[in-house]
Order: sequence, then C-alpha cells, then structure tokens
Amino acid sequence: MNLKGTKTKTYGIIIIIGVILITIFLSISDIKFYYYNEMADYSMQNNNYLKAIDYYNKIIDINDSIYEVYFNKGAALIKLRDYDNALKTFDEAKQLNSNDCELYYNLGLIYQLTNEMDMSNSMFEKTIEINPDYFKAYSNLGENYVKLKNKELALEYFNKYLKYVPDDSDTLRIIDDLAKQ
Repeated sequence: MNLKGTKTKTYGIIIIIGVILITIFLSISDIKFYYYNEMADYSMQNNNYLKAIDYYNKIIDINDSIYEVYFNKGAALIKLRDYDNALKTFDEAKQLNSNDCELYYNLGLIYQLTNEMDMSNSMFEKTIEINPDYFKAYSNLGENYVKLKNKELALEYFNKYLKYVPDDSDTLRIIDDLAKQ
C-alpha cells in the first residue's frame, strides 16, 4: 500500500474543499455587500438616514477600503446634523481619496454650518483648487465673506459664481445689497 500517494490525494481533496469554501464565502460576502449597498441607497433616497448609516457600517465591516461608502455615510450624517461624526467619516474617506472636490465641498459645508468660517473657507478653496469649475464653492465663499463682513471678497466670489449661474436672482440681490453698503 502506498501511503505517500494517499496523503497527497487527501491533501489535494482538502485544498479543493478549502478553495470551494473560500469561493462560497466570497460569494456570500459579495451578495451581502451588494444587498447592503442597495439598501443604503434606497434608505438615502427615502430620507431614512439612520438606516442608511447602519447599512454603510455593515458594508465597512465587509470592506473598509471603499471611498464612496465613507463619503455617502458622511453625507447621511450631515443630513442628521451629526457634524462631529460626519467630520470623522469624511476624514476616513480622505485617507482613501484625497483628491475629490465633493469631499472638500462637504467639509466646507460642515464648517460653514458650525460657524468655523476659516476652516470652511479653506475647504471651499481646496474644492476650487481641485476643480475650478465647481461653482457652488464660489457662492459659499461669498456667503462666508458676507458673514465675515468682508465685502470685497464676498463680491469677488459672488461674481465668480455668476459666471456659471448668471441668472441667480438671490445672488444678484445680495450683490445689489452689498453694493449699497
């Protein structure tokens, strides 16, 4: 009897079973990932932000290296006005992709909403640095400079914004009001 051949066949069978089990496990993980992602998107569309965050956390448990999941979770946290956790989540997203203008724009919004105008301005400037055509950042910078009582910079940024959205009546009214001061 050849024991050496039996051992080799046994090891071969064990390896094949292992590969099959890994394939099944990966398939289950993929199915869970896609299910959780669809449910998170559905929850966001239906303004159920807590449920969306729960699904995003489940996705992160499966794969913690997907930028969009952190970004979307941060957006849900903003909707819930949970700015501290939104900042932390966007910081995690930034570790995965530090070159997305939408990320910096959202950070600018958070800082704007929490009246941290210097940080807000810095984030909006970074947005424009990455994408000079991201016109919403110009408008937000204009708003920030109005709050900071810097009429010249407010006008500068509102005028840059109007190059993209020339018929924005609210911005035109603000510019008129600033010009009268």
